[in-house]
Amino acid sequence: MARPVATEAVVQERLLSLCIPEPMSGCWLWFGPCRDNGYGYMWNGSRKESSHRISYRLFRGELASGSNVLHRCDNPACINPDHLFAGSQRQNLIDCVNKGRHRPYAAKGGQNPKAKLTDEQILEIRAIPRTMGALAKAAPRYGVTRATLCAIRNGRFWKHLP
Repeated sequence: MARPVATEAVVQERLLSLCIPEPMSGCWLWFGPCRDNGYGYMWNGSRKESSHRISYRLFRGELASGSNVLHRCDNPACINPDHLFAGSQRQNLIDCVNKGRHRPYAAKGGQNPKAKLTDEQILEIRAIPRTMGALAKAAPRYGVTRATLCAIRNGRFWKHLP
């Protein structure tokens, strides 16, 4: 059975009990549960709802369908309605670029800080003879699986290299 949706007064009380005003920035910092991206959420009935969206709705009014809630302060943990404004996805992306948070491209291959292999190792892997068991034998040396080496050699991974 789904949880009942709380009244606005109850939701507002819960919301405000899970934030702390930060005097230097004016942000109301959310310290309730958060998603991996730093945005807080609360349960509203049977669904999770972003805490900044709840704050906007409670203090500013309903959002138009498809609208995003953007932060003037650029702090995902902030729920201060004075720091929030509604905007389209396009406005959200423009705001992201203007604040220097947009990555125009993801780093490829060895330039990616999470890469396990270097570009030089990829070229070595692609030069491994196509004989039975050669990839399985080489996999421990590179710290990856035989399937990963196969995908690299066949051009499914690390496509940017010849």
